[in-house]
Amino acid sequence: MVEIEVRPGGIFVGGHPIPEAVPPSSLHDLLGPPDRKVDPAPPAPAGHRNNLIHVYDDLGIYFHEHHWTRLAMDLVLVYWPEEEGYAFTPRRPFSGHLTLLGYLVPAEASESQFVRECPIPFEEYLSGRWRSAGEWSSIGMDSKGAKLRSGRRGARRRVVSIDLTWPHDPWLRA
Repeated sequence: MVEIEVRPGGIFVGGHPIPEAVPPSSLHDLLGPPDRKVDPAPPAPAGHRNNLIHVYDDLGIYFHEHHWTRLAMDLVLVYWPEEEGYAFTPRRPFSGHLTLLGYLVPAEASESQFVRECPIPFEEYLSGRWRSAGEWSSIGMDSKGAKLRSGRRGARRRVVSIDLTWPHDPWLRA
């Protein structure tokens, strides 16, 4: 089981601090090899490359490898894969534990529960899309309501994914 924690000092994966964007091999050492690597469509122009996505189907995790720096920029934990809807979405929900400043995120947290109980303040910038405010500007949360028979979505939203982003400015690394 993967233990991920956000606390002063940054993001910790399996107890190992990861303070900034790292080579994908660093995450492979902690999580094992990915189940698949996805190069999203459309293809990049000649001489360029897309961000590569490293997917861990059994863990419910993926991360983006930046096309230029080739560093892992983020770690996305998918709680409700059926609703995330990308071709690279892991096949299973996140199977580990995520702790945000001491708050253990429940496996099937509602949006209201998450925003109310998490000690990190979040602001909604689009319907169902939240980002942390202040010093925690590197955390995002997406939520959706369940699909109803009518095709509309229910009003009670559930956490779909949480995105932990490391400081990463490719222009500063040039």
